[in-house]
Amino acid sequence: MKHITLLSIALICSCASWNAPLMYGQGIPDTARRIELPLRVEPLPVLPEALREDAPLDHDWSRGLTIVSSDRQMQLQVQASIRNLAVINGHRMAVPSSFTTADIPVGEAAAFDPHFYDDLRQTRLALVGMRESEVGRIILRLETDFNGSDGFRLRHAYAEFGDVLVGQTWSLFSHVTLLPMMVDLNGPLGANANLFPQIRYRLRDLLQDTELTIGAEFVDHTVTSFDSTGIQSSQVLPDPVIRARRSTDWGMVEASLVLPLIAGRYGVAQDLQVQVGWGLSASAAVDVDPQTRIYVNTAFGQGVADAFPTLAGKGRTVHVNPASDEVQLAFTASGFIAGEYQWTAAMRSMVALSALTHDTRAYDPSTTYRWGWQLAANTFWDVFSGMRLGLEWAVGSRANVDAATGLATRVSSLLYYEL
Repeated sequence: MKHITLLSIALICSCASWNAPLMYGQGIPDTARRIELPLRVEPLPVLPEALREDAPLDHDWSRGLTIVSSDRQMQLQVQASIRNLAVINGHRMAVPSSFTTADIPVGEAAAFDPHFYDDLRQTRLALVGMRESEVGRIILRLETDFNGSDGFRLRHAYAEFGDVLVGQTWSLFSHVTLLPMMVDLNGPLGANANLFPQIRYRLRDLLQDTELTIGAEFVDHTVTSFDSTGIQSSQVLPDPVIRARRSTDWGMVEASLVLPLIAGRYGVAQDLQVQVGWGLSASAAVDVDPQTRIYVNTAFGQGVADAFPTLAGKGRTVHVNPASDEVQLAFTASGFIAGEYQWTAAMRSMVALSALTHDTRAYDPSTTYRWGWQLAANTFWDVFSGMRLGLEWAVGSRANVDAATGLATRVSSLLYYEL
């Protein structure tokens, strides 16, 4: 009996060994194909390059987890990145996470006062969904980070149906695709990069080799008063905006026109006044050679202060005379020039010089921001796939209405990994 049992065990092991290749070649791969089929199906094309409107440090669309339905009619891309910002400021800044010249201290407060700052508020999560339907391709994008005033911020949230986009994304007045890569989240001082709720429509083939997009955007044109009468401000209609974009053999150019509609009740009478401003922006990226690119940008207008991160939310869109309640739109102008050089496939450097000026009135407080400039140098290194390290040195200056000035320096780094 004992020999029969041993013989049976040996026979079972022999059969298992004999059939193992067959089991491996048929059963396991079949199971694997059933499990991995949705992931191995060829993904739908991501957003075409011409339609992407991402700043240089936004998500790499080749990264992330892409899940495709078995019928290839829908896909979902999950994106995530951990971003650590480390800063050594040479002077006390009201917002240490960003080098904003409007926050540079002046006078006695401008003394050298170095301090260290570190946060992970730029850490991001995003979902991008695409579906093929009877009306064409539908794209949904939802992206958040933790850089808001309460620790949470909604960056992108929009739906795109063919040529129509509804939701929040980069303003048409901003030209984020033509910004140089910088550690500072706001980019050069003169950059007018902002995310606004909007509706837009892309006009195809209206002009040869040129893409036109028209839209209406909601901008919180906050207005402040320098007296005790108080101000109530609102937006009676969205701001109309149009942008033209053209790609050439040597680079890309963009130009935009916006007409901000600013309403407010000012002074004692509190009569409703509606001001119609204007703003122009133009940008270009020129490829000098395969390793060198030059960026040029300018933006200016009346009532467009909220388009610039340095002035946004500070109530600088209009001037209100406290003596007569007279309201005038404020004029703002900015610009930058930057050069970028690609040392290797994994390393690039950039130097940018930028400036921003804002007009003032005799009744403005003496501490009101008048103009500023900034010089920044950056180097980025792709450590390995998904991991990037950026280093930045920046110096900037600010001048007030009373001619008081301040100078500030900053060294910062950004280390992040994208799934």
